[in-house]
Amino acid sequence: MNLSGLLEVLLQAPAYRDWLAQIERGVAEPAPQAIYHAARPFVVAGLKQHRPAPLLLVTARSEMAQQLVEWLSLWLPTPEAGGPAIYQFAEPDALPYERISWSGATRQRRLTAMAALQSRNGPAPLIVASARALVQKTLPARELRLALRTIKTGAAIRLETLAAGWVQTGYNPAELVEEPGFFTRRGGIVDIWPPNLPLPVRIDLFGEEIDSLRLFDPATQRTVQQVDSVEIGPGSEVLSKYGPMILERLRVHGEHLMAPENFAAGEAGGQDSPLHDPHLLLALREELRNEVEKLHASHSFHGIEWYMPYAYEPASTLLDHLPPEATVVVDDGLDLTATLQELELQAESLRIELERTGELPRNFGRSFVAPDDLRSRLLQRKPLLLGLGDLAGKATSVNTPLARTFAPGPRFGGKTKEIAAEVVRLHNGGGTILLASRQHARMHDLLKEVHVTPQQQTELLSPPPLGSVSLLHGVMGEGFVVRGLETVANAGELKGAGSEPTLSNLSFFHGPGVVWLEQAAGAQSSESAQHRRP
Repeated sequence: MNLSGLLEVLLQAPAYRDWLAQIERGVAEPAPQAIYHAARPFVVAGLKQHRPAPLLLVTARSEMAQQLVEWLSLWLPTPEAGGPAIYQFAEPDALPYERISWSGATRQRRLTAMAALQSRNGPAPLIVASARALVQKTLPARELRLALRTIKTGAAIRLETLAAGWVQTGYNPAELVEEPGFFTRRGGIVDIWPPNLPLPVRIDLFGEEIDSLRLFDPATQRTVQQVDSVEIGPGSEVLSKYGPMILERLRVHGEHLMAPENFAAGEAGGQDSPLHDPHLLLALREELRNEVEKLHASHSFHGIEWYMPYAYEPASTLLDHLPPEATVVVDDGLDLTATLQELELQAESLRIELERTGELPRNFGRSFVAPDDLRSRLLQRKPLLLGLGDLAGKATSVNTPLARTFAPGPRFGGKTKEIAAEVVRLHNGGGTILLASRQHARMHDLLKEVHVTPQQQTELLSPPPLGSVSLLHGVMGEGFVVRGLETVANAGELKGAGSEPTLSNLSFFHGPGVVWLEQAAGAQSSESAQHRRP
């Protein structure tokens, strides 16, 4: 289901139109707008549709980030229809200080989002990030740009040089490519899975020339699509070419953790390195010895992200990858501030526990930025605050023009017969009605019983015709009302030709507005959007 056709309705709300104009002029108030929570995805979709720059939406928790991605995909045009790609910037698999390897899927979701910000092809992306995803340190934008390489069919390459470069940028050689960040070579065939791509690439060589490029299914090894070019990004956010620099910052010298240089007398020695903590478990010491050898050789390995605190200076986050013109939106400042404080306390508690059990070297660096640091970085971006509080965690007035524009919608609690009766009432009054329900067939039969014939649709790419009843199969979130829409003359009326009134001439149920009605008992879904004449 896609409802992108209703976004033009948003431009008829004076408060939104004025806010958008202020944003364009760079004079939008940084104060929280206190927009009703169910309407925020609609507003964010409108912002992305009306502003072509990249948009970052920051929310408190991963579950909400996932829901927002789903809701935004309903409101925005699909990429196939010219809409923006929507990415969820993943949280790391490991909690702060934990020695847990990141999965290929996590690497993929993070690097794909960052690579999309570097792309100049197609509409700029919309990225949704939770607090924990955003505080995680990452590679600088410049390093990502330098690591991105485009290869094309017909181009000449030196395979040994190319493979050495992949190893330097975080890839691991393997016998079979089954997850992002790995590559393999079999004669004149090279397989590689860049984390910035959804599928691995098979490079067929004829001598030193690329004969063909094919995306393939890693499960079946069968070709999915033949392409003319692909962009290969880094295999990890920690580029293994900086392994020696990481060891230098950890004050580890020589080729091995136990090299004599690390036990020399005086300040030049490495005995003060966190990796020489005598309280560490023996098994961990052995792991660290192996990893030091790989870092010294600039080789990547599972779990290299644990060394992120020492990989780059100064520290970078996703915010540093945004271009100056990007729009940054915070779902709710109160929730975000509370979550950042919670994450800080959780990280400190975990650090103390891991040090106590010998699973973490004492005085090991932080893989995440502090809450105050993140707030400062956000404020530099002049974020738009949709919710009830600011980034200092202070609640503010709910009496803003945008807050007055949106309100909760009525609920029916799954009572489909009551919904059908309400549709009849609105339809008889000349209303234009849109019903979105997962009980699609049942609603169709109920409406036929009351002599209403709905137009069955799979998507709504433009406002529905005046006086129509449209029925879509799908599920939405909690309902809301949009108030205060103004009548806008269409082109025909401006020319004096006269024309059929369009949806923009309509005001909606419960005063001028649009209403989403909840349908599912025990689950949130929207049952209908209803429109009435003034």
